[in-house]
Amino acid sequence: MSFNAEACVAAMARSNAECIIIEGPLVLYRTRLASLIDIKVYIDCDQDVSLSRWVKSRVRANEKVRINQYINKIKPQYDGWVAAQKDIADIIIVNNGRQKDWLAHMPAIDLLYSHVCRVTGQ
Repeated sequence: MSFNAEACVAAMARSNAECIIIEGPLVLYRTRLASLIDIKVYIDCDQDVSLSRWVKSRVRANEKVRINQYINKIKPQYDGWVAAQKDIADIIIVNNGRQKDWLAHMPAIDLLYSHVCRVTGQ
């Protein structure tokens, strides 16, 4: 399923919700959509962890692991499309799959929680 930024913007305009959470790998890449977001959060991952996850997903799917494919196609696309969104993020949270990493980001998570509570009146 492809992401339609215009449909998302239109749905946001029609909504009377006090808080809308949008997630996806290219949400902040769409500048019109990003301009409507109050707090932009980017979930980051170390490149070694990313490569490890990519290899594991290929092995689980019984696909051939072609490191050249990762180096020449996957990583450049990630760098050009996804990682570039870090520049406009208000908060960057690192997710390397370790519990202690998340504990270090509790202030950012508390900020998000407080913002949602304030916006929703809860």
